[in-house]
Amino acid sequence: MVPLVPADRIWIRGLRTPCIIGIYPNERQNEQILQIDLRLDIDVTPTSLTGDLQRSVDYARVSHEVIALLRFRQYRLLEVACEEIAAMLLGIHSELEGLMVELVKPVALCGNGAPAIAIERRSSDYPKVVSGQARTTSTRLATPFCRIECIDVAPGGTLASGTGERIEWTVEGELACDRGDTHEDVWSPIVTDGEVRYENRRGRRAQLFRCTGKPGAA
Repeated sequence: MVPLVPADRIWIRGLRTPCIIGIYPNERQNEQILQIDLRLDIDVTPTSLTGDLQRSVDYARVSHEVIALLRFRQYRLLEVACEEIAAMLLGIHSELEGLMVELVKPVALCGNGAPAIAIERRSSDYPKVVSGQARTTSTRLATPFCRIECIDVAPGGTLASGTGERIEWTVEGELACDRGDTHEDVWSPIVTDGEVRYENRRGRRAQLFRCTGKPGAA
């Protein structure tokens, strides 16, 4: 039997950010405004009955995560951007049952319409591919041009991040790194193509989000 989609929704409407998006030469050279609309499928009852925001999703954090990915990846295609945003959010936020992502290029046609694409995805569309023991890597999306992962680091554990152009930030717990302490730090993500070393010095699990992919590859 197909599981029921939660009746509850959180919407983020009209989010806008300048970014590189598109295939034409002027689009590759100049940022343009991209509009993002998100529907997050989540049971809000635990929060509505207790007032505990920790049992819901922080829409400010979600907005920063989406903008950080868009600005790093410099997408050519809206279709690819939607897919990677969906995989990222469903990987980071395990409480989400599903979502809708809509991207609109409001100025791309010089006022003669606005190209847009929308997708709906569920958590089951991105099954975890788990590897590792001392640290657990859950790969949520792997394509020829991108890999999206969430990496759990146990208390006392270490992580030497790999090579390749990537963006990464701590999404849970706290990790010390050779660039300074990070703590749920999507507001200042690390963008690099070199090695970064992390250590979990706290008494609880920490998790790092990582997207590896050459900006503008797709």
